[in-house]
Amino acid sequence: MTQAEHNKSNTPVLLIATLCGLILTQMLANRPEVTSRGTPGATRGDVPLHADVLPETIGDWKQQSFQAAPPVESLPNGQYWWTHAWQYADGRMAANVSFDQADWAGWHELTECYEGNGWKLVERSIQTPSDTSEQTWPYVVATFEKGLNQKGTLLFSEFYEDGSPTPPREFEVGAALKQELGLGQRFGNRTNYEAQPVVVLHERVMQCQVFATYIGTLNKEQHEALKQLHTTSRTRFQEEWLAARSQAAPSTAQPYTTENSHPKKP
Repeated sequence: MTQAEHNKSNTPVLLIATLCGLILTQMLANRPEVTSRGTPGATRGDVPLHADVLPETIGDWKQQSFQAAPPVESLPNGQYWWTHAWQYADGRMAANVSFDQADWAGWHELTECYEGNGWKLVERSIQTPSDTSEQTWPYVVATFEKGLNQKGTLLFSEFYEDGSPTPPREFEVGAALKQELGLGQRFGNRTNYEAQPVVVLHERVMQCQVFATYIGTLNKEQHEALKQLHTTSRTRFQEEWLAARSQAAPSTAQPYTTENSHPKKP
């Protein structure tokens, strides 16, 4: 194959990778503002990552590019998340892989951020890895639609500061619509709780995600490829986080009065 033919064959993948990158950039810029409990970066205990934290290849996936988290001093006032992102392609589709460090406590429902950026949630399920060594760490798989034919698949999971898996919340797609709740009200319900909250420790969580956009329908092989990309990358993020934290002075958990499991009824 000539170089020109090789470049031509890779054009669709590169275009999809570029589209995914633009979507990620837009999402990071448009996430709903939430009150911050700390400034991103070293002062909060965040861990800076580099491109080779993830391998160049994961199965058939090949790393295309890396976007480091921006310098803290360049962040807009009030931005509380700090994201490192990698773009991968496997010759059939492209996907964004990212590690998000913020101030989420207990569980962060990432699907609502995507809905806030114009994606319609079609299906959400909690799945367990087939690998017995990871069966205590389930993850969320969600599918979205946008516009006439654009579709997206999101896989995400989270872990606590000590590295232990964060159990995903059960969530019924369509329940909010049945209750006639808008997206704004649903965001409000994430921080609105009963009048007598139980004081618990602030258990900060780190978020690992993979997001792929495409046209048409993914087959079983493509779903499995996305799962492999997610479970492999999240394990590397967890290992890197724990290695960096083990070299740092332990932080003191601060009590707060949010009871995540008892939201007010509408």
